[in-house]
Amino acid sequence: MLQPTEGTIFFAEYDVMKSVSNWLNTAYFNLQRAATTDAERQWWIARHAALREYVAAAVDTDREDLLSRTRTMRAEFDRLGGLNSPGRD
Repeated sequence: MLQPTEGTIFFAEYDVMKSVSNWLNTAYFNLQRAATTDAERQWWIARHAALREYVAAAVDTDREDLLSRTRTMRAEFDRLGGLNSPGRD
């Protein structure tokens, strides 16, 4: 039988982090599609895999860690051009 987890769950912070990770995932996918070399394509595939691991590691963490992860991903998204990132149709 499953036992409830002790501690506080930060649903709002986790949802915001997941939203930002989805934006970044889409940017990585678009950049992968726009890549002109196999090496560049593999780079974006690796970034996508690292993003999945980064988000998955946010289980059983605190609010500050979730906010830090969100800020890091948002900065990366902005660095890539945000909604105007290359590769968008």
